Amino acid sequence: MNAPKDSDYIPYREKPEWKDIVPVPQDDGPHPLAPIAYSYKYTDTLDTFRAICMAEEISERALTLTQTVIELSPAHYTVWLYRQRLLIELKVDLSDELDFLDELAENNPECYQLWQHRQFVVDRLNSADREKEFFLEIMEEDSKNFHAWTFRQWLINRFDLWEAELPFVDELLDEDVRNNSAWNQRFYILTNNPHAPLTEEAIQKEVEFSTSKISVIAFNECPWNYIKGLYIRFYGKDAYKPKLLTVAHSLKEQGIKSRHLLAWFVDIYSSPGLGDVAHGIEACKNLISADFVRSKYWTYQLEKLQKLVQ
Repeated sequence: MNAPKDSDYIPYREKPEWKDIVPVPQDDGPHPLAPIAYSYKYTDTLDTFRAICMAEEISERALTLTQTVIELSPAHYTVWLYRQRLLIELKVDLSDELDFLDELAENNPECYQLWQHRQFVVDRLNSADREKEFFLEIMEEDSKNFHAWTFRQWLINRFDLWEAELPFVDELLDEDVRNNSAWNQRFYILTNNPHAPLTEEAIQKEVEFSTSKISVIAFNECPWNYIKGLYIRFYGKDAYKPKLLTVAHSLKEQGIKSRHLLAWFVDIYSSPGLGDVAHGIEACKNLISADFVRSKYWTYQLEKLQKLVQ
């Protein structure tokens, strides 16, 4: 299929500085089943890029060409790799590259390849000075951008930025207690910080912090999972339940009502020896009616608890 030619577009082979390059067309075989109707500009640009790659050209024009390809197709993994080689061999000022990435991220914040490339650039610069401001700009648009948070975790490890992270997460949770990405980041910091290993004292502080958030919005699942996750990580899969039971009863005594608390009781009482299983059965029956979407799952859990009684 021949792509329609854009009336105002000048092909690379008609530009004086590119006359020595013979474009290399995409090879889809003799009888492609579903050829993609690329624009003429895209086809011509990629054909020229293939020629550059095959020649392994290292030049300023090749670098400019990679930028054009990226702007047309930010997820094109090959062009990012080739651009990295060009940046190194041409000894480009990588601060300028960050300017380019800042601009590109405005319309492509979920582009995985962009974040991988930024990691490459920041690593070679050996500086995270610009990353705090950049991250905050991304957060303004999407506070749960998975790629941004993954990048931030890499930054923390790469530049040893552990100390300031919990106060930052505190601010985010004060703004939006439902920010599951911030809860995940908090868990990551507490369980991976090489300078502050997880202790019972630290867990107790986190339980107090989390239950204060639960008292605000009891139906927000994040703090419930956060507390349980910390207990499992510290005490182990077999020993966490007695510890969690104490917290569960404390929340119940405070008048907290939530299907997440009921789910805790079901989980805890599914192990023999932790008290009257009837409490778990009662919680499970309540969940069958309260959590309609997962009613079949809770019915299955009820059958398991009833077998313990038998």
